Amino acid sequence: MQAPLAHTVQLTVEWLDIENSTGCRGDSVQLVDRYLPLGSDSSHPALQRLCGESSPHPGSHTLNYTSFLHHVDVNFVSDNVTSQSVGFVVTYKVIPGESEEIVIPIERQSH
Repeated sequence: MQAPLAHTVQLTVEWLDIENSTGCRGDSVQLVDRYLPLGSDSSHPALQRLCGESSPHPGSHTLNYTSFLHHVDVNFVSDNVTSQSVGFVVTYKVIPGESEEIVIPIERQSH
């Protein structure tokens, strides 16, 4: 999903029924935020694979994620093994960004 510049993308995984495997090495849904700042925590949701089954109670969600900038990918990866899993539902919305003024101080040097 890609939003206009200065906006972000908010993803909500409404429900998930994907083949469960250790470390999600079989089928998985991946949220890939290509614009994470350097030094981001490797446990960040955008860097994890989602698998297994989750049927949230009404009003709750499996996962809410807001992109760092204006672009996030949702990838489905399959190991080509047939399972009885149903799939997943991910919804998104574009969140308008706030206009921020960036001020860079300039120091005068005396000669």
